[in-house]
Amino acid sequence: MPYTLKSKYIFGATLSLVLASNTIAGEVSPQLLPVEEIVVIGTRTAVNVNDLPMQVSVISADDIDNSGATNISEILTDSGEIYIRTSGSSGGRITLRGMAHADTLFLIDGMRINGELNKTYELDRIPAGMIDRIEIVKGSASLLYGSEAMGGVVNIITRKDQNGFSGDVQLLHGANRNGLDVNLFGSRGDTGYRLFASQLERDRFTQREIADLSVSKTAISELSGAHFAPLQAALDDQYIVNRDYQDEMSLSNIGAGLNHRFSETLGLDFNLSYMKEDKERDFISANYQSNYLDNRDRTILVQRLPSEQVDDNRRFSAAASLDYAPLSQLDLRYTLFYSRYDKDTAAYTPFWQEVGYESRDASISNLDQSTTEYLNHDLLGTWTFSASSRLLVGGEHRSIEREAESFSVSDGSHKALFVQHEYQPLERLNLVYGARHESDPVGESATSVSLGASYELTDTLRLKTNYSEGFRSADPEELYINQFNINGRQLVGAAVIDGSKTEAWILRPETSETIEAGILSIGDRYRFELFGFDTRFHDRISRTRLDSTTTTYENIERSRIKGYEGSLTVAMNDRLSGRLTYAGTDAKNQTDNSSIFRTPESLTSLRLSYFPLSNLELRSITKHTGKQVDADGDIPSFSTTNIKLIYNNFARNLDLAFGVDNVLRQNLPEQLGAIRKSNYYVSVKYNFF
Repeated sequence: MPYTLKSKYIFGATLSLVLASNTIAGEVSPQLLPVEEIVVIGTRTAVNVNDLPMQVSVISADDIDNSGATNISEILTDSGEIYIRTSGSSGGRITLRGMAHADTLFLIDGMRINGELNKTYELDRIPAGMIDRIEIVKGSASLLYGSEAMGGVVNIITRKDQNGFSGDVQLLHGANRNGLDVNLFGSRGDTGYRLFASQLERDRFTQREIADLSVSKTAISELSGAHFAPLQAALDDQYIVNRDYQDEMSLSNIGAGLNHRFSETLGLDFNLSYMKEDKERDFISANYQSNYLDNRDRTILVQRLPSEQVDDNRRFSAAASLDYAPLSQLDLRYTLFYSRYDKDTAAYTPFWQEVGYESRDASISNLDQSTTEYLNHDLLGTWTFSASSRLLVGGEHRSIEREAESFSVSDGSHKALFVQHEYQPLERLNLVYGARHESDPVGESATSVSLGASYELTDTLRLKTNYSEGFRSADPEELYINQFNINGRQLVGAAVIDGSKTEAWILRPETSETIEAGILSIGDRYRFELFGFDTRFHDRISRTRLDSTTTTYENIERSRIKGYEGSLTVAMNDRLSGRLTYAGTDAKNQTDNSSIFRTPESLTSLRLSYFPLSNLELRSITKHTGKQVDADGDIPSFSTTNIKLIYNNFARNLDLAFGVDNVLRQNLPEQLGAIRKSNYYVSVKYNFF
């Protein structure tokens, strides 16, 4: 359990280190401690992260440059304080404070990412080379960002143009991947531009496994009846096959941006981007539809049949932002954002002839051809009354159209209005409070409020507290989907009547209330932060099994996630620093007092950085992930250690990074999928100015 005596000892030692750090001699290098970041995620205005009442983490440009990462998933993993589950073909999935991956809103420069309904793959799709920094809100941010932000927000800030001309080219080679990143920036007069392109080729990760074929759990050779005779004659009971736990992938990204200042009061920013993703993998299907019928004219399902899946995904996005400041106190910003995501997924079997099909194409068991289009209008007005008082008023209209094999939804519109006031009634006290009203495509609406305070008790110690409400309505998949997945299992929406689901279910919006409180202490050689949080959910939307082959969605009446998170960064001297993080989480479905699936009870990390030279860093990151609960039982705890070497400007304008992940080759839980025990990579980047 997270609240153990061991946990108390960890934070007792942490507090001792804070006090002890005051006696450490030596001048501190500015690279060893986090700088005071100016962020926009917490309030949608430029604010010092230390002044915010909620818990906000920032991964800086220096951290990203020195990470050697190829995508955002690897950057977040390298930070040590966030749990990324990287099992199999679903890509990286983030867990913030025990919340599900789908409860986290992903933004690029403040705009939503259009992609998979369950938000999978995105952490593997966004190349590190285009990212300037990452801002993360832990806990509900529904006031400013709407119903998808119940668990938190990850805002990816892209690199922008600089004075003159600059850029870089990076080549990466790893145990299972090769990549190329190109970034160009420039400006001339009042006009700036930016271009980026990346290409990543990733190999499969394959294990040899035995596929035990059966029909209704009966071995092929033991089937009886004339309708089973063709299968019995064509198939064996067992096959030794390759099973891919990581897709073979080819990923391309290209984008461009242009900004221009027409005058001191008027500016325009325009962005285009395109992504192309091709993936292939071999797997063992739980249930595959044959082309034969049983004696009741039902399709015979072959269990654990070797199969293969092909994905062809495309995304095009365009955004234009107009910034107008007619008065020195007033700033108006209008953003128009369009995105189209095309998905084409198909699963086949190499045993198509044996299960009764005339061709490979005829054996398709899962066909997901869909197009999702976003059109988002966002208007934000900021009125600055004084240095201690600022008011934000905003509105959003987002329409979603989706056409798919499984369901189609047209003109699904989200509408929202919000107001927020940032107020400093006392020199050391900052308040942030506001309210949001939102309505969804099915007519549900809710009003959410938020109130937070940050008080500077001393020059080195701040107290923070925040109350926030969250709201999430059912998305189209949860209501209307009717689809067989690649394993032959049926997923039906709450409003669908089909098969074993004989009536439509009402799916109420889920709501949440979060209370958090913490302290922040910053000294010359340390930074310490500790937050406790308690989130209560009502009508939580969750998947549930109707039977062994059918899954749908329902409301869980009550659930609760509580815990605490802390971090300590200490600069021992001008060459050595360490960062310790710990999080303990207790996530319960209070309806039946069961644990919420896939939520680690604890997450601990220790990051050490040593600078033998001012431009040479040796880094280690050790992470321990506590026990989790899954549908099939407990997932045991596990640990990994990654090491890195970062050598900036080792030759003229050249940077070098080398690393090995899981260098100690620790065994990882089988329930998370087969994951490589050890990975190496090396990258070389050329910077030009």
